[in-house]
Amino acid sequence: MRLGATGTREVQGAALLEELVVENLGVIEHAAISFDPGMTVLSGETGAGKTLVVGAIQMAIGSRIDPRAIRVGAPYASVDARFTLGEKEYVLSRTISNQGRSKAYINGKMATLFELSELGSQLIDIHGQHAQMRLESHLAQLAMLDEYLGVDLSMRKELQLRLDRAKLRREEMTTFLANRDREAGVASFELGEILKVAPESSTEDIDLEVELDSVVRAAEFRSIYSDIASLGDGDDSSGGGVYHRLTQLARRVRREPSLEEIAARLDSVAIEIGDIATEALGRLELLESNPSRIDEIRSRLVELRDLKKRFGPTLGDVIRLAGELRQRLELLAQEPTSPEELSREVASLSEQLNQENARIRELRTQGAAKVCAAVNAKLEDLSFSRANFDIAFSPGGDGSPITFFFTPNPGQASVEIAKFASGGELSRIMLALSLVMGSKAHCQLFDEVDTGIGGKSGNDIASALHELSASRQVIVVTHLAQVAAVAENHFTVRKITKDSNTLTEVQLCANEDRIEEIARMLSGTPESASARRHAIELLGIHAS
Repeated sequence: MRLGATGTREVQGAALLEELVVENLGVIEHAAISFDPGMTVLSGETGAGKTLVVGAIQMAIGSRIDPRAIRVGAPYASVDARFTLGEKEYVLSRTISNQGRSKAYINGKMATLFELSELGSQLIDIHGQHAQMRLESHLAQLAMLDEYLGVDLSMRKELQLRLDRAKLRREEMTTFLANRDREAGVASFELGEILKVAPESSTEDIDLEVELDSVVRAAEFRSIYSDIASLGDGDDSSGGGVYHRLTQLARRVRREPSLEEIAARLDSVAIEIGDIATEALGRLELLESNPSRIDEIRSRLVELRDLKKRFGPTLGDVIRLAGELRQRLELLAQEPTSPEELSREVASLSEQLNQENARIRELRTQGAAKVCAAVNAKLEDLSFSRANFDIAFSPGGDGSPITFFFTPNPGQASVEIAKFASGGELSRIMLALSLVMGSKAHCQLFDEVDTGIGGKSGNDIASALHELSASRQVIVVTHLAQVAAVAENHFTVRKITKDSNTLTEVQLCANEDRIEEIARMLSGTPESASARRHAIELLGIHAS
């Protein structure tokens, strides 16, 4: 079912809860509620499920949810809450499975519960015994007071930033001066070690490895060619002179006519060996003779490897480090700002900050006195005739953090607002605070605001809620007929039986249905003629 309210007032620049869609939460199988600006009430018998609607809104803005709240037999529960703020629209969505897995979305994109809660706190305030209180923190209370008083904190923030930076510079300078000589010595030593080796380029080691391979191979070739060339030598001491030995042997063999063929073959072999030896000798003469170059390259590579091990891991890193060390030494050689000069700057900024904090404290304390007087006047209208609201400031500085206190009756101990236990009384206190200095950017939801109230006090509560709804959207869960009668929009929450299952449904209440509902709230019997007359009277008073 999709329900729409009938109110027509527009609240400019305020957050509006436009629509709430709930599935499988408690005894709610499905409900889609469209809200209008102004004041909306939800009424119904005790236990009908009004708290589930509040719980659904809380679930949408990031509150914890027990998987046991999922409707029996359903795999999950889900809530979608669509808000508008000016021209922007935000859809906050939440699902929880019966295994306890929770998912959150903002405008269809996955979000964390923290992000959901952060955004939700900017859109709606929920007041009640078990509700999220926006003012449960001292920071939120201070923000509320400053927003109402129009306290400008920009100068204080600027001075604090400048002071923090000055203190940091002074600390860094003190550390710099204490370590400058040692750091300069280390940098100078390391740069000297690098300059001793003086790598020519970032690839010098690679180039030398290639050259070393070439030189070593050339030496090996020289040995080979030398051994081949020795075959043609006349010196027979090392197995050389093979050519000469073959030619001599051929001459001896040729003396025997029967060995002529063998002599010819020996001559052929001798000629071939002679040619090979001559060619080898020619190649040997072409090779560069520089055996000491191998030692030079190897020695240089040892130096470069040691340098890389200490300052690398590559020669490129070593060369970059040398440049950085030069720059560091130049910086260390400069005359820095003295710590004494920085201390004078810190002292000057501290004095300016103290003066600004004193100014802010004065604004806050003077404004707080007026706020307390106005809130106490509102509390008196809300059946707290002997109660007292007060704001306590911390000593010194700008007075923060502050604490909102409430004293129910004279002689009783003051209680921090954030620790107040009674849901109904807490809602009325928050109503008074909202009327005096509440943010107009937030939708306000009040639960149990009329608990234990009736008669004239009920009329006062109703008037206060209606007054608040003139500047922002107000949603009230109520048992009080006077409150229901002043609302522009009225929904009833009731239990029904469907296919042997108990379900909760939310319906728009208007015309005759509204008369019957208010009559029920007055007497418990919607058919009562006197209750109906009283209901019509209440609605007529509001309509006029």
